[in-house]
Amino acid sequence: MELFGDLLAGTVGGVVGKYVELPFDTVKMRMQMLRSPYRNTQDCVRRIANEEGLRGFYLGAKAPLCAAAFENAAAFATYSVVSGMLDRRAGIAPDAASPLHHAVLAGMAAGVGNTTVLTPVELIRCRMQAHPSKYPNVSACIQDLLKKEGPSAFTIGWRPTLLREVFGTGAWFLSYEATLRTAFLPPGASKDAAPWYAYRRRTLPSCTRRRTSSTNCTTAFHAARSCRSRS
Repeated sequence: MELFGDLLAGTVGGVVGKYVELPFDTVKMRMQMLRSPYRNTQDCVRRIANEEGLRGFYLGAKAPLCAAAFENAAAFATYSVVSGMLDRRAGIAPDAASPLHHAVLAGMAAGVGNTTVLTPVELIRCRMQAHPSKYPNVSACIQDLLKKEGPSAFTIGWRPTLLREVFGTGAWFLSYEATLRTAFLPPGASKDAAPWYAYRRRTLPSCTRRRTSSTNCTTAFHAARSCRSRS
């Protein structure tokens, strides 16, 4: 049930975060294009709104929204499983604090899984955001990539994505765990001793208790991601 809670919380957090993130990401991608026609951020937002409407800010949204659910769910589930495995092998009790290097290793393992999901999804998203007139929907983009570049096109950029996700996710979980312990917990206490965890134990179903607060923090982490290629 704890694993189900991680999957559920990660799925909800991923989808909500992506809905908030996509309009900003679209503006960023348009302005990073070579020979970008936009003078500044305000001009980009105004022209997209006037020429394409609200839909213009969510071009290519289907792929990243679906991926966000799997990505976040997989990240938190992987982190939970790997950190638990490391704790058991080290003989650490479930209610005791884990070493911070366990958070790093479990986070890096989660980053490997993220790479599998993100590499093809970010390619599709970047192409659709950069060429909205060429790709009216996700299906058209996928068909064009398969026809002109073949299946290997969906692996473009997987190496830098792997490096970004492994080190970035490991650093994120390390920062989260270190901040939580330094600012809110007495020495040696597990995160279950934090006030909001105690509150969730009283108010939430058992399947959604674990790491819900972690999921709420992922928006800031994933909003920092960007496509590094220029179209």
